[in-house]
Amino acid sequence: MKSYSKELKQKVINDMRPPLSLKIPELSIKHNIPKQTIYTWRKQAVKQGNLVTNNSDSSKWSNEVKLAVIIETAVMTQAEKAEYCRSRGIYIEQIEQWKSACLSGFNTQPIQTKEQKAADIQKDKKIKQLEKELNRKEKALAETAALMVLSKKYRPGFLDEEN
Repeated sequence: MKSYSKELKQKVINDMRPPLSLKIPELSIKHNIPKQTIYTWRKQAVKQGNLVTNNSDSSKWSNEVKLAVIIETAVMTQAEKAEYCRSRGIYIEQIEQWKSACLSGFNTQPIQTKEQKAADIQKDKKIKQLEKELNRKEKALAETAALMVLSKKYRPGFLDEEN
């Protein structure tokens, strides 16, 4: 297993950030490093909060990563914060929102586990299925009621019984 210098690893991670935003296959060719190695580096950088991938939005970041960003930017000047935010694809306003949420205890959103989310999805599917079934049965009942009314009106001998 080949080892790479920290400088090279940092350069590759920096190349993933804006303004370059190079894709992993391009970086693999450029630096002659296997794609899987770069994917591993990217995963580690995202986990540490050093890199934001283009396909993930900051609302999906964990509270720990948001807190790390708040702490890291607390002592920065406005210009440094702007550069920091550009390199991670976030806005200064988001950091301010996270800070106020942190001060209020991050109680704005309940914490849900993957199992709870999966259970909620299953419940939603079951509700939709039951609503469809109910709608179908209501239509069938309305049709049956209409047929009963029509059959009573046009029953043979119906007019003779009234006279």
